[in-house]
Amino acid sequence: MRYPTFGISPLILSKCGIPGILLVLILFFSASSPGLAQTCTGIPDAECQALYALYNGTGGDQWTDNSNWLSTQSVNDWYGVTVEEGHVTELDLYENGLAGLLPTDLDNLTNVTYISLGRNSLTGSIPSELGSLTKLERLYISSNNFSGSIPPELGSLTNLTHLGIAYNDLSGSVPSELSNLTKLMYLYLQDNYLTGSIPAAFGDLANLRYLALQGNALTGSIPTELGNLTLLTHLFLYNNKLTGSIPPELGDLTSVNYIFLYNNQISGTIPPELGNLTELIFLRLSSNQLSGDLPAFFLTSPPEIDLRWNCLHASDPAVLAAVEGKSESNFMSTQTVPPTGVTAETVESSGTEENRVQVSWTPIGYTEDEGGYKVYYRQTGTTDYHYYGMTFDKNSSELTSG
Repeated sequence: MRYPTFGISPLILSKCGIPGILLVLILFFSASSPGLAQTCTGIPDAECQALYALYNGTGGDQWTDNSNWLSTQSVNDWYGVTVEEGHVTELDLYENGLAGLLPTDLDNLTNVTYISLGRNSLTGSIPSELGSLTKLERLYISSNNFSGSIPPELGSLTNLTHLGIAYNDLSGSVPSELSNLTKLMYLYLQDNYLTGSIPAAFGDLANLRYLALQGNALTGSIPTELGNLTLLTHLFLYNNKLTGSIPPELGDLTSVNYIFLYNNQISGTIPPELGNLTELIFLRLSSNQLSGDLPAFFLTSPPEIDLRWNCLHASDPAVLAAVEGKSESNFMSTQTVPPTGVTAETVESSGTEENRVQVSWTPIGYTEDEGGYKVYYRQTGTTDYHYYGMTFDKNSSELTSG
C-alpha cells in the first residue's frame, strides 16, 4: 500500500507504521494553520510580511484600534488599511497608540500612496528604506519621537506632494536631496533640532505652497532662491538662528499670505520689494535686529504686522500712524534693542566714603526719536534685578551711580 508522503521521506513512513503516519500528518497540518503562519487575504506575501512586522514591532496588541489585524478577514477590513486591485495603497494609523521602531519591511508596500502614522510614540530613526516607496504621494509621521537625521533617501520619493515629519527629535542638517521632490506642495519640518542652513536648492520646489521650518536651530541667511516659490502661501522660518538680511527676492512671492521670520538674528532694513506682496495678510518680523526707516508700503499693506523688538523707525508720520494701527502692541515703545559693548567698572569717589560704579556702552545707531537707556543692577549672589536709572537720550553712552 502506498501512502502520501507530503514531502516526508517514504523510508521514515515505512518504518513508523500507520500510527506514525497519522502523527506525521497531524504535525504537518498543524504547522500550516493560519494561527501560526503570516497569512493575509487579498494581498501578496511580501506586503503581508510588512503589515505583520509593523504590528509586531509597534505593540499592535496595545493599539487603540487593531480591529481585524492578523485575522483571516480581508486585509481591506483591517483597521486603517486600504487595498485596491490586490495591493495595499493606504495605511492610516494616525493617533493609534503605536510605540517602538518603524520596521524596514515597510519597503515591501511598493504600491502604497498614503502613509499616516502621526501622533504616536514611534522611536528610533526614520528608515531610509522608505525612500524606495516611489508611488508614495503623502507621508505623515509628525508628532512622534523619531531621532537621528532625515534620510536623504526621501529625496527619491518624486511623487510626494505632502511630507510631514515635524514635532520629533530629529537633528542634523536639512537634506538638499529634498529639493528633488518637485511635486511637493506641503513641507513640514518644524519643531525638531535641525541645524545648518536652509538649502538654496529649495528654490526648485516650484509647486510648494507651505514651507514650515520654524522651531529648529537653523543658521545662515535666508536663501534668495526662495523668491522662486511663486505659489507659496506660508513661509514660516521663525524661532531659528538665521542671520543676514531679508532678501528683496521675497517680494516675488506673489501668492504668499503669511511671512513669519520672528525670533531670529536677521539684520538690515525691511526691503521695499515686500510691498509687491498684494496677497500678504500677516508679516511678523519681531525679535530680530532690523533697523532703518520703514518703507512706504506699510501705508497700505499688509493688514496685520508685528515689528516689535527691533531698531526701526518711521520718518513719515503717516507711515508711523498706519503701523501703529496695524500692530498688536505699540510700535514705538517696543523699538528697543540692547546696546553693544556694555562694561561696568568702579570709579573713585570724590568727597564720599563709597566708590561709584560707571556703566558704559556703545549707543545704538538710530537716535532721532525720544528715549534713553534704562540701567538695572543686581547684587552678587542674587537673581533679582533692580532699576537704577535712565539716561536723558539715546546719544548717551554711560551712567554713573552716586
